[in-house]
Amino acid sequence: MTRRDWALLTVNPVSTQACIAAAGIVDPEIVVGALWSGGGFYVQQPSSRAELTFVQSTRIGSWPSLGSLLPAGYADRAESAGAAWWTEIHSNGWEPGRAELLLAGIARLSEGWVVPLGGGDGEFSPL
Repeated sequence: MTRRDWALLTVNPVSTQACIAAAGIVDPEIVVGALWSGGGFYVQQPSSRAELTFVQSTRIGSWPSLGSLLPAGYADRAESAGAAWWTEIHSNGWEPGRAELLLAGIARLSEGWVVPLGGGDGEFSPL
């Protein structure tokens, strides 16, 4: 079981609907609920009690401030897409690969990418 942090860099804000749709592929028992009066939400796998906590998506106002997180070529591609959103995700208790699979689905539905944060390998993974 692991604890890890990611961000989703997306064209659309990450929604609970995207999480529910992606969760249905990974495990139909996964539940999604609101946190902090709408400031975030959680995704929980009841069988393992593994959780992902999503902090409300924030609109990106300055692409240069994200340049150090993105490999060559992706900053230009993302910037040309126009508006973008940054969503932080904190995980706890997921079996290796399960959270990544769920996040990959959410990123696809939100038109974006998964960016590993602290403790990750620092690689940007376009999906």
